[in-house]
Formats: sequence, C-alpha cells, structure tokens
Amino acid sequence: MFLAGNQRLIRHANRLAILREVRREPGISRSGLAARTGLTRTAIGRLVDGLCAEGWLCEGPRQVAPGVGRRPTPLTFDGFRRVLLGAHLDGERSRLVATTLGGEVLEFSASPVDGYAGPQALVVLVEQVAALRLRLRAEGRQICGLGVAVPDLVLRHAGLRPPDGAVMPSGPSLRERLGSALRGQGIVDLPVMVERAINCVALHHAETLSAAGGHGAALYLHVGEDVAAAVMHGDALMRGRLGLAGHVAHQTLDVNGPLCSCGRPGCAQALLGLEALRRELGLPRLLSAPALQTELRSRLQAGHELTRAALTGLAGHLGRLLFNLARVHAPDVIHVGGAIFVPGFDPLEEARRRLEGLYQGEPSPRLQAMRSDAQAVAQGAASVMLREMLEGPACAPA
Repeated sequence: MFLAGNQRLIRHANRLAILREVRREPGISRSGLAARTGLTRTAIGRLVDGLCAEGWLCEGPRQVAPGVGRRPTPLTFDGFRRVLLGAHLDGERSRLVATTLGGEVLEFSASPVDGYAGPQALVVLVEQVAALRLRLRAEGRQICGLGVAVPDLVLRHAGLRPPDGAVMPSGPSLRERLGSALRGQGIVDLPVMVERAINCVALHHAETLSAAGGHGAALYLHVGEDVAAAVMHGDALMRGRLGLAGHVAHQTLDVNGPLCSCGRPGCAQALLGLEALRRELGLPRLLSAPALQTELRSRLQAGHELTRAALTGLAGHLGRLLFNLARVHAPDVIHVGGAIFVPGFDPLEEARRRLEGLYQGEPSPRLQAMRSDAQAVAQGAASVMLREMLEGPACAPA
C-alpha cells in the first residue's frame, strides 16, 4: 500500500522503526533491518548512518558468515553517547540511576526525601539530575530522557492519578511540576515520563527474564504500603484505558472485613497493606515500612505467636487476591514482592496453599518471590522512558 505524507514525519517514523528493531534484536544487520521494515537497503543505509552519527546506534565488527559476498555488520545501541535517567520516588528516598540505551548502569545515587510528590522531593530529584548532568556532559555524554517511578496511580500522558471520582486531575501534574523545576535549573530540553512503580518493576524484571530466555504471560503483585499489580504478555505491558490497569487495591476480598479508606469493607488494601498489620498488631501508624519489617523480624525471632498469626492471615488474603487475578489474566507465573517478605516468614507458602485450594485440583500458576535491589525500579523507569521515546517524538530530527 502506498503511503503519502510529510516526508519529515515519514523519515522520523522509519527511524523509530529501526530503533525498535535494534532494541528487539541487538546485533541485527542492515539487511536484516531491510527485511524486517520493508525499506530498501539504500534507505536503511541513509537512516542508519544518521542514527550512528547522532549517537543512537553503533556498528560492531563484521560477522563471519559462510559463502562469498559482503559480511554483515551488527548494529546495537550506542553504549556511550546517549544516556537515560531513571528515578524512583517512594516517599523516603529519591533514587536516580543513569543507564546506557542498552540498560547498562553507569551511576546510581540515593537521597532522603519527605514524601514523593511534594516540593521537597522534587527539589532533591532536580538537584540529583543537575549534578549528574554536569558529570555526564563533562564525559561527552548526553541525557536523552528521564523516567520517574512513583507508588501512586498515574494517568497516562498526564503524570499523576486523578482524585477519586474525578475524570481529570486537578492542578498541575507531577510531570508538569517536575518539568518546571528542571527548567528552573536551566534544564529545558529533557523529556520526562512518569509511571507507576509496579509497571517499572514488571518491565525491568520481564526484560531481565527475556535476556535469560524467559517468555510467556506474567502477573506482578506488590504488597507494601499499597497493593498494586501489573501484567506482562511477553514484551508488552498491559496498561488499559488511560494507563490505569492494575488498580487492584480496592478489590473486595471479604464483605465482612475492616473498613477501607475508600469507604467500603474488606478491600485488598485494608486486608493486605502494611497498615493492616500495624492495625492488627497495635503498632504506630507512622512506623515506616523498614522499621515495621525490623519490628516484625524481632517479634518472629522472639516467638511472638500473635505476629505470626497476623502474617499468616495476611498471606491467606493474599492467596484469595491471587486467585481472583489469576482467573482474570491466566498468567503462567505470578511474581510477588514488597515489604510483606519478612525474614523468618514466607507469605507465599500460605498463599500457595490457599491458591491451590481455591483451584480445587486444577493446575494453578506458579508463584515466585520477586526481590528487587535498590536500583531496580529506577532502572525500570529508564526502560519505560526508552520505550516512550521509541513510540513518540523524543528522537525526532532537528
């Protein structure tokens, strides 16, 4: 089918198509790109030369191939000139990572913050970005995007969740406020993307598994201060309408359960979140997640049966939630992570028993603990930024 249109837009679309293919298959040759995209070899040659000159791609040594003729030259993302930033604001720390386009970590830093969307948190993050930008520019590197992971819902292309009951967010979004703060530091040309932390975790974890040969449908569940889920189908993250898929915190698990903050009884948030543990064990509401884990570990080591019973009950509710989600999404595997994993207690053991009981002999999905290091969410945010760039105008020619 013949397509006519603005030549600059067509060229940009073709550049993005090439970059997406290189991301999917690092080491692909120019002839391979021509076969994948349907473009002529001459067109591929011009576009690849431009992307290499701009620091998006680089060519490796020619491959050894049988027969006669020109040996193919592998293409990969340039591992030096262009850099992605990923940040994770969890309310206690601002974690910032710099990676190559291929995901290699160049630098990681963490600074304390008070909250994740307030002015102080944004000031800290912007200071981190500004300092890192100076160091990278001195090395001859260029930052091409910043992805930010937050624990809340994120309205797609807006940057922060709408208030309950509202169709659109009121006031400037987190992305708008962050962009304004960056411009105040003289950083005016940096694309910014805000994403849910659980989506960043799922994407980073799935890309790690894909590199190791893992495939299939997977569900990711985080249980900490909040309860959140994400679903990956192979390489694709399921976002849903407006990007709000995975909002499972207010799924009802027990109609006779405690009242949730949303006003309804027995929500997953009220039964599984860390606030449920604080409430049941009579611990202070302001006790942070790390401090709560330390307290729970001490109690378990001391043989505190009430604490073990509370964790066992939470794991039972977890099994019910996993059953509901598995029936809807039919994943091959479910990865569970978050602050409910306390040394001395494995919540998946009880959750697995509940899940298998609810399946009543039918094959149930595998359950796996998902333990992430301190920079994994920020790395996922950088990956989200790269994907957004390859679908939008971030690397359009000047």
